[in-house]
Amino acid sequence: MIRKAKPVDADTLAEIYIGSRNKHVELAPLAYTEDEIRSWIRDILIPGGTAELLEQDRSVVAMMATSEDNSGSWIDHLYVRADLTRNGCESILLAHAMRTLKRPTVLFFKRLDLLL
Repeated sequence: MIRKAKPVDADTLAEIYIGSRNKHVELAPLAYTEDEIRSWIRDILIPGGTAELLEQDRSVVAMMATSEDNSGSWIDHLYVRADLTRNGCESILLAHAMRTLKRPTVLFFKRLDLLL
């Protein structure tokens, strides 16, 4: 199930974000401390209303945050729990974005610039 993130989800989303970045994006180390990231997710990202999460078996397994401007829609963040990558979570969130965001939709993904 995909749903909007709530304040109660902040710690879980921070764990997903930090864990995924630490495991899969070694070439771009975190620019902020873990506490700063937790504060940003709690105080800015979730209240901004664009953070969504994917739940499977009552557990949050992935997160996505989007934005829109005059040029289209952006997938700003898409992170999956580090131990669950390549299990289809990414595809579920991307399909959701394609259904709900206005076109064109842009995702910057590690080494690729994808225009969807």
